[in-house]
Amino acid sequence: MNKRFTAYFSTIVFLLLFLTGCTGTAVRYSNVFDKSAGPNTELHVLYLENKLASSQDVRNPQSNPLLASIGYNDVGYLLAERVPIFFNLNGLAVQFESMQKTELGQINGNKMIAWAKNGGSAAPVLVLQIVGGSVLTNSQNGSSIFLNLHANLFNSKTWERIWTGQFENTLFISSLMRTGFDKQFVDNMLKEILLQMNKDKLVVLSKGEVVMPTYVSLSKSDTSQK
Repeated sequence: MNKRFTAYFSTIVFLLLFLTGCTGTAVRYSNVFDKSAGPNTELHVLYLENKLASSQDVRNPQSNPLLASIGYNDVGYLLAERVPIFFNLNGLAVQFESMQKTELGQINGNKMIAWAKNGGSAAPVLVLQIVGGSVLTNSQNGSSIFLNLHANLFNSKTWERIWTGQFENTLFISSLMRTGFDKQFVDNMLKEILLQMNKDKLVVLSKGEVVMPTYVSLSKSDTSQK
């Protein structure tokens, strides 16, 4: 009976995800440790690349075809492209860098400090890191992947933590549909981060709300003329 109920429940979950399009990024928690540290109009953004490891579900992305199929290995490249575009569009000056977790070492690793202090800017450092997750698989319906994103804002001089935000990325793969990390998914992820930071009075948005980029797709006739 329990196995039958579990299978039935999993099917319902997958159908709901499919029918409602319940994928994307959702905020789970945030906390401001230093309320005097904002609002900011300039940020340093650091993506800390993490090789996920688990005994069952989310394993090393280099060898996990499921993570590779949702574009996890491309997150750093996508952020390098989208962070400057997205933040500048919303009136925030930004510098972006991506580092392997092993390069960082302690929180005040020399490479990170040298980068954050480049040009003498006192802008705080926003560290983004996908720290883990889980996979819900149903052989008949597909797989839902839940990846936890932690965003932490640090004072670039003292390295005291100013703010923390925890977000959940939900992606879905089946024979009928697939969601993965692409430009629009990453932009929506950044949108949720900026919305929460604005709500917590840590950034100033130029339009008072998050402005999304315009996406242009080439039609068949467009490509044939080139």
